[in-house]
Amino acid sequence: MSYEKEEEIYQQMIAEGIKVSHRGALGHYGIRASPHLYNEMEDVEIFLNSLVDYLSKL
Repeated sequence: MSYEKEEEIYQQMIAEGIKVSHRGALGHYGIRASPHLYNEMEDVEIFLNSLVDYLSKL
């Protein structure tokens, strides 16, 4: 997946209120999600469902 496509998905997730970051170095990029103890299972499910939805549109 290109950096630009990852950036597009990142921006869409941010717009939906899903807290992720777009990281990368030396040509290796990705979208990072960092669930913590204060996240509810629903938060993780929203992220995963959103990610699957975006990836299915590729």
